[in-house]
Amino acid sequence: MDPQDAALWCATTDSVQLQIGAICRFDGAGLRDADGAVLVDDLRAHVASRLHLLPRFRSVLHRVPLDLARPVWVDDTDFDLERHLWTGTVRSPGGPDELQRVVAELFSRPLDIAHPLWELAALDGLADGDVAVVLRASHVLADGLSLLRAATALLDVEPVADTPPPVPWRPTRRPSTAVLLAEQVAARRRRQVDLGVAAARRRRDQ
Repeated sequence: MDPQDAALWCATTDSVQLQIGAICRFDGAGLRDADGAVLVDDLRAHVASRLHLLPRFRSVLHRVPLDLARPVWVDDTDFDLERHLWTGTVRSPGGPDELQRVVAELFSRPLDIAHPLWELAALDGLADGDVAVVLRASHVLADGLSLLRAATALLDVEPVADTPPPVPWRPTRRPSTAVLLAEQVAARRRRQVDLGVAAARRRRDQ
């Protein structure tokens, strides 16, 4: 994790949720079954087929023992897409105010730090028949541009005839405490050396 993301992570609390999000609206006709219910299984399969494009979306933050260095990203060995994708219904009459209230409530909820820091919600009940898809993530995971790239990677502007099977994925085993400590202490020493070299060069060039 770089220093800027580490600062954002330190500033995140239950009452201060540093989240970023995107709201996409889709024609609901192609997203419902014959009974009018949102095809959540199809949506989940579609997202699963794209997750290989976003490896950080299957990673969690892992603290370095004794906080000797900034947290590191490791694979979520218990990753389950169902934790990150759900459906809901906007209250009647399903106008902009009702959608705004649902989104505001959604962004007030803390993300589960034990798992990847993102969530996708498909919201039905809009007055015009659309389905709103809300992607939210911790600002540590994504900024505005990277979240836009994530949204366009997970979702399509035009209908897709067939959803390919997901790319096989197996989480990398987490490093042991001893290995993690050694790696991060070594990385800190390298940064200190780099800073010392840079300072020496500035003094030389004055």
